Amino acid sequence: MMRAFSRRHPSRPFAVLAAWFVLATAQLLLNVVRPPLPGTDTGRLAALAMTTACLALVSVLVGVLRRNEVALLTLIVIAEVVLALVLSVAAGGQGQLMAAFYLLILELIGALWLRLRAVWTILALGLALYLAGAMVNPLLDTPGYAAFVVVVITLVTLVVASLVNSLRDQARHDQLTGALNRRGLDSAARLAHDLAARQGWETTIVEVDLDGFKAYNDEFGHAAGDERLVQLVRDWGGVLRRSDLVARIGGDEFLIVLPGASANEAEELVARMRSVNRIPWTVGVTPWDRGESLSDACRRADALMYADKRARPGGSTG
Repeated sequence: MMRAFSRRHPSRPFAVLAAWFVLATAQLLLNVVRPPLPGTDTGRLAALAMTTACLALVSVLVGVLRRNEVALLTLIVIAEVVLALVLSVAAGGQGQLMAAFYLLILELIGALWLRLRAVWTILALGLALYLAGAMVNPLLDTPGYAAFVVVVITLVTLVVASLVNSLRDQARHDQLTGALNRRGLDSAARLAHDLAARQGWETTIVEVDLDGFKAYNDEFGHAAGDERLVQLVRDWGGVLRRSDLVARIGGDEFLIVLPGASANEAEELVARMRSVNRIPWTVGVTPWDRGESLSDACRRADALMYADKRARPGGSTG
């Protein structure tokens, strides 16, 4: 599945990859002008330099026009192929060392911006191509050094990828309940809504506000209130579908996105949510229309929720 990059810096990974190609071009041209060893195949190095220069331009253009995970993954794979070709004509250990360095940088670019599954893909392919390029080059001392390169690049790449994915996950989830936060909701909800719309399905949103939560906190303390929130989200998880999204959008307010659910189906889900937990809460249920922004649908759900809260005997907004 394609994933668009951050709207704040959508072209950054492609700009970094373009810089990688520019640096590789400069390195290749230097080896053409000043061959490191007699017998260096400067003709092939010059051709590869022209290739990397073109790929730098392509990376910039793709960063402007495409900007998704598949595009970045494709460019990284192309870079790995070019790197293996360079290694196949490298003149001695210095060339093998530089190829390992460039491969590590390439894998780290993937680790920073690709999902973990994609990182595994480029890592396995990149190392396989590196080994193949080294094996066909008679000027390289391959076995021991290549094994060292494989171990180091694998460890560094996976450690960085794991840290990045962990930080990305933390940035999108509420640290107390594990539900999505507003930032995580924005991207996940839009994707779920778009996918449902493509299938011709409805999407319904449910806004939830706990009744009397402030009074509960005042009586039993904030720790007890926090435990109530955690338990509520845990209980809802047992009845909601895997495709449903739960986000904490305020202290005691939640938004639930139900892709592929009509208003009637959403009401049935709400009834099941109430049955697994006795904590009182009020809801606003509304369809999320195709072409409508999430914020507009939320405003409608919010109005319905508070109208229902005020209409009930003894109802309040606290």
